[in-house]
Amino acid sequence: MSRLLSLAAGVHPTLPPADMVTAAAGAGWPACGIWFDGATWTSATTKEVKKRLDDTGVVALDMEPIIPADGADDYAEQLIEAAAEVGARFILFTSRKKDLQANIDRYAQACDFAAPHGITIVCATANKV
Repeated sequence: MSRLLSLAAGVHPTLPPADMVTAAAGAGWPACGIWFDGATWTSATTKEVKKRLDDTGVVALDMEPIIPADGADDYAEQLIEAAAEVGARFILFTSRKKDLQANIDRYAQACDFAAPHGITIVCATANKV
């Protein structure tokens, strides 16, 4: 099994998602991460990211982040739908919820929503188990 190297979305946090694809292609990366901001992401963003991926041959290795927090929208379903449309293989999930069971429950919901799209949700948490 070969490994796919990817330019991580977080290395250039101010770069718009479609421009991240172009930058990765220009630098010779075969894949890149896509940063998703639920407050600004639109269907036009999805279309432009997908177009640039198709035009460059760069793979969307992951899209990030789903970050549930007490009293805040985590945009998980919107992110998962966008990830499916652009062909991202993975989604990064971390949480700011204080309740461990609430983290587990939200992670399970996100996994269930992503499963029909063939997307794996990767979880990183700072909570002590």
